[in-house]
Parts: sequence; structure tokens; C-alpha cells
Amino acid sequence: MTESFTIDGPCGKLSAVLERPSASMEKGDPLVVFCHGIMDTKDAAIGVTLSEKLLETGIASLRFDFDGHGESEGPTYGMTVLTEIDDLKAVIEYTRSLEWVSAVALCGHSLGGVVAAMTAGQVGFPSVKALLLYAPAGKIKEDAWRGYVVGGGFDPDNIPEKMPLLGDFLLGRDYITTARELPIHETAAMYKGPCCIIHGTKDFIVRPEVGEKFHDVIQGSEFRLIEGGRHDFLSCLEEASIMGAEWLKDKI
Repeated sequence: MTESFTIDGPCGKLSAVLERPSASMEKGDPLVVFCHGIMDTKDAAIGVTLSEKLLETGIASLRFDFDGHGESEGPTYGMTVLTEIDDLKAVIEYTRSLEWVSAVALCGHSLGGVVAAMTAGQVGFPSVKALLLYAPAGKIKEDAWRGYVVGGGFDPDNIPEKMPLLGDFLLGRDYITTARELPIHETAAMYKGPCCIIHGTKDFIVRPEVGEKFHDVIQGSEFRLIEGGRHDFLSCLEEASIMGAEWLKDKI
């Protein structure tokens, strides 16, 4: 069962897709919400492949586009980590209207991993039953101070109002100023539920030690490395998605 729809977010309509095992028509089913990275969409390969593996294990998933991304409303230059946290909270609130949902887990890739981790810390366990992070980009705070963002650079002492990144994606000044003050790991550490961080050994965009820091601050978390895996996990999609799906099945 696949359903495409929109969810009312704080910055406009959020485009979403829900995938649920067709044989599952009873109450008491878990749901995994996937959060994509910056300049990506709900159709990110790791998210789609994870959803497929979750379906095979009888678990539903919901993928959505953050504001300014994909098919969701809002300008790209209006997004910040904080607006994305608000988007995710709106999605979590939507899941509470689904009577069949027994538990909600969060999964995030790259910047979506930061958003998922901070949201989990704010919402808490057991409202977020489990947290799965793929290569979480926990260095965005440091990058914002040194004048770097994926897809481009800038003068850290003279931040432009809008910055063109890859393609026609425009990043706004608010993203940088907000990122500089984010309590990323302090907020993630507030999450007390099960957490797993998966990282590739050949991730040159977000080094494995960046992901490992989440492991250091989230009590009882697991940290797993995939040999040869890069930031997008394209070279190891099967391994990464099966690893994540099996871990989630065990936790929710």
C-alpha cells in the first residue's frame, strides 16, 4: 500500500509518501519516518531502499520532503535546521492521527540525521521509540564558522543573503547564522532510547569520526562502520539498508 499526500507544515505543505505492508490492516503497527539531507528529497536512494527493506520485515515507513526541497512548498533559502525540526515535529504530530500506528521511529541521513537526532532529543523516548542515523552531519556548526557548506563556500565574515549551491539551490543567510549556534550534540544527548549510527569508512564529506561523536554522547547507542561506504551509501545500499531495517525491527 503506497499513498502520496501532503502534511500541513509550519512553512507550507510538505509532500509525503506512506508505504505500508498490504497484509497489515490491523492496529499496532510501527512506523519509521525518514529525513533526507540538504539538497536531497524523500526519494533519496538510502531512504527508498530502507523503506523497501522495512516493508519486507512488515514495517511501514513515511518519507517526506522538508520545506524548500522536492515537492514541498517554501523557498530553499528559507530553510534552517530549526525549520526542519519544526517540519519533522509536524510530521510526528500527523502520525499521531493514524490510529494503526503503535510506535514511531526516526531515521535521518546527513543533515537529516542532525534534524532527527535533535528532534528525538527534544521529543524524547518513548515518543520516538528508536533513532537510526546514517552519516549524520554533526560538523555543520564548525563548517558554518569556517565558511563551508556542502556544494559551496562563503566568506565567514561577510555572509551573503543567498548562496547558490549545486544546481539552482539557493541557501539563505539564516541557515548559516542558525547553524553557528546549534546545540547539536547537547540536544541529541537528551535522547534516552535505542540509537544506531551507521557510517561508511570512505565518507569524505562527513568523516566517520563525526558520526562517532553522536555515539559518544547518546547513552547506550551503537556505532557501525560499513567498509568502503561513501556518504550517499550508493556503493553499499543493500548492506546499509538491510543493516538499518534489521536493527529497527529489533527495536520497534
